[in-house]
Amino acid sequence: INSYPPSEIFLTPQDEGLSLMATNLASVSLTRGSISLADFMTMMGVNGYDLRQSYISPDQQSWQQNLDMPPNLSQWVTLAVSPDRTPLAPGLYFLRLDPGIEGASNTPYILTVSNVHLTFKLSATDVLVWAVDLRNNSPVAGADIQIYDESQNILATGKTDQQGVFQGSVPEIENLYSTFFAVMGKPGEEAFGIALSNWDIGTSGWDFGIDTNFQPPHLESYIYTDRPIYRPGQTVNFRAIIRQAYNGRYSLPDLSASQGQLPITIWDDMGQELSMVNLPVSGFGTAYGEYTLSSEAAPGYYRISCDLTTQNEVIFQVANYRKPEINLQVNFQEKQALAGSSLKADISAQYFFGAPAGNAPLHWVLYAKNNSFILPNYQIGVEDVSWLYAYDYPYYGEMGLGEMLAEGEAKTDPNGNLSLELPTEKSEQRQQLTLEVTITDESGLPVSARGTLTLNPALFYIGIHPDSWIGSANEQIGFDVQTVDWEQKPSGPHSLKAVFQKVNWVKEDKISETGEPVYTAQYTPVASADFKTDSQGMAKLAFTPAEAGTYQLDISGEGAHTSIYIWVVGPEQSVWQDFPNQRIHLVADKDTYEPGDTARVFIPNPFPAAYPALVTVERSVIIKQQISSIEPGGSTLEFPLSNEDAPNIFIAVTLIGTTSEGKPDYRQGYVELQVSAEQQQLNVSVIGQPEKAGPGD
Repeated sequence: INSYPPSEIFLTPQDEGLSLMATNLASVSLTRGSISLADFMTMMGVNGYDLRQSYISPDQQSWQQNLDMPPNLSQWVTLAVSPDRTPLAPGLYFLRLDPGIEGASNTPYILTVSNVHLTFKLSATDVLVWAVDLRNNSPVAGADIQIYDESQNILATGKTDQQGVFQGSVPEIENLYSTFFAVMGKPGEEAFGIALSNWDIGTSGWDFGIDTNFQPPHLESYIYTDRPIYRPGQTVNFRAIIRQAYNGRYSLPDLSASQGQLPITIWDDMGQELSMVNLPVSGFGTAYGEYTLSSEAAPGYYRISCDLTTQNEVIFQVANYRKPEINLQVNFQEKQALAGSSLKADISAQYFFGAPAGNAPLHWVLYAKNNSFILPNYQIGVEDVSWLYAYDYPYYGEMGLGEMLAEGEAKTDPNGNLSLELPTEKSEQRQQLTLEVTITDESGLPVSARGTLTLNPALFYIGIHPDSWIGSANEQIGFDVQTVDWEQKPSGPHSLKAVFQKVNWVKEDKISETGEPVYTAQYTPVASADFKTDSQGMAKLAFTPAEAGTYQLDISGEGAHTSIYIWVVGPEQSVWQDFPNQRIHLVADKDTYEPGDTARVFIPNPFPAAYPALVTVERSVIIKQQISSIEPGGSTLEFPLSNEDAPNIFIAVTLIGTTSEGKPDYRQGYVELQVSAEQQQLNVSVIGQPEKAGPGD
């Protein structure tokens, strides 16, 4: 079945059937019946499987549809949803298919038939529903909306406004991973519509590479100890800072339910409770305490947790350690270097009592991990196109020290020193190298130390900033080019080459190893230029695209390389490619903003005409919402920013349209706007007198 998830399908009352890919089927037996709203909610809940499997409707009908198919050839067929091949009225239905094949699944498909597209947004404290009539893409005004939880309790009710929007509050929801329902009207009514909170395949924040957190207003704690490691019998001093957290804001906690006491539990390495205390909380939302370890405490990783809060524990180590005897130092001779060059590192091993650790064997390992170069509001390096992927999961960077490049054995000289020469390879990616050295003293105790260095792909970086991220066909687009050195200072002059080319992403007839569609970029050069930056590393370029589409400016020279994408609108229809899961790529005009700035966000429209879009400003709640008409090719909307938008907000767009074939469709997009929180920062300085003190001072 051409649907995902495969058991739940949306149809309009104009659809006579549903599409199915079939091979070698002579006929299919079908059974279809209606489902009441209450039974539908039960089926969609955690305990609804049995009801779905055994459901019998009083009005169910059965029939057989013959398929005239050539042998051994897969092809699309349309299965009727009624014996007389007529469409279904608005409502909820089940449909069972029996292809006459042994072992075929008997799980029924759930059909939602409606003229209305409901966009359903739910947070822990508020809700928004947008209703659009798919027959003419107009808002459904004055419609009754009910919000239900999984137990069919009504959480909120209301009516849509003139723009088809209902927005309200709900009782605080502890678990947003449950199923919630937005219902408009009743099954059988002309304006019936329904949406579920977990019908979000391909449209959730995770699918756009955005980390999501569905926690309601809650307490968070930051707990820390005075040291990371202790011996048995020593005293662990710890402190906790508690805050109420929600919607990107922290406030002093309300601990009235616990009489101002913070429950703290200390656990050993085996998960056994060692101590439980209630600590008084100060007016600053802080608490502190101490715990003396038993002299017989087993070594391992212990933890301190707070049961009232999330982010609620700290881990410390208990070990029968002894202090190292060797002071081991590892230092690269340079802080930064060029990829492909040889690096020199100095190693010094001296006993703490002053003698050199001479002729001591050691083991060294060289690691590398990617390290981005950032020049605010400039694109540096080849642009990330992960938004092409079907599932763009957040990237948290490489774990630990990265990939191991080389390792070896060596010895210090009689003075406890060693110099290593380490070759490197050319790379297009900036990297952080870490040299880890481990030496062993006479008693067998290992001591380790590390040194780091930044490896750059070229002697300078190329930054590109367009006058606008959105251009128009037959109108000039300007670009600022800035070359900078490794310290972000202007670098120039440099001889560079710019290529301006149109980009078309072609969907290949294959899928990736993870089952996702594969896209290949095809480039058509439009113009090129050889140019030179001035003494301040600056240059200005301009190109004029002849038609709408996606373009890339690619600049390279002397080993440096940067590319950037520009969206160009024009009179042509269907400019934008159909990316996975009805995705559109929203583009903001800056990487970061200051309070008082106005952000400009481009919203592409792949449909052949102007259509309405729900545009929301979100974080943990919906801060603002508006309905905007998005022109063919796309429109740019402006968003004034204030201190309330720090440290970030998200722009979400749901675009409802009609394809050139007359079928209803939608597109979904998100973009994060990072807003400086400098005005919220508190700078604290501690000054001691005198700057240096001796024993007894």
